[in-house]
Amino acid sequence: MINASEKSAIGNVQWCADDAFLCIVSIVFSQLLINCIYLLIVASNPILYSATGFLITYICGCVAALLITILHSHVRTWEEFRDRFGLLRPSIYTSVGSVAAGIMIAGVIMGMMKAGYAAPHNTLVDHFYSFGQVGIRDSKFVLVLAPLVEETILRGYVYRALRRNYSISTSLACILAIAILTHFAAVSSGILAAGPLLGLHILVSLLREMSNSSWNCILCHLAYNCMWAMAI
Repeated sequence: MINASEKSAIGNVQWCADDAFLCIVSIVFSQLLINCIYLLIVASNPILYSATGFLITYICGCVAALLITILHSHVRTWEEFRDRFGLLRPSIYTSVGSVAAGIMIAGVIMGMMKAGYAAPHNTLVDHFYSFGQVGIRDSKFVLVLAPLVEETILRGYVYRALRRNYSISTSLACILAIAILTHFAAVSSGILAAGPLLGLHILVSLLREMSNSSWNCILCHLAYNCMWAMAI
């Protein structure tokens, strides 16, 4: 059940697919640059190769990605950012449904793991694990932060920009291509990782399609990640 304030407003947004693709390319280059800078710093001062160093680098990457997205979106005020990115209060029905969907997808993966399937592979989390208990603690913070940043960019801006020019199916295909590229290690580790991960991206994109609130996407993704954080 979706209330009137959450109805899709694609026609009111003047973004376009070309802007979205350019934004993604800019973000990728910014992440490569940030990681190269970190590696150069570590090369000259190895003591900075730590869980804290990885966490700071990740946060810098998130901030850079958000700033690039805002730059490409041409928003000028907080109100404009909130409205155009869909950071509007969702209804209680869609909120609960989104959380339940995220928990259910994570639950399916955990059930399959108990049945003997190999656990999904996540390169970023594996890096944090290599630093012991401190790294595990920081990885939980990353699992909570990631949905806020990723959904604001991908569903708040990119998906809505794609829908300005493309059909739902084409827009979903583009989003899945981006998801595969940005989560390649996880997707290539097996069907247990690829299926639910791509399914999650389809689900949250459809939530954005049906609702003018990106919070539904954030809540679904956050619930999914929190299940993993609690399992660590």
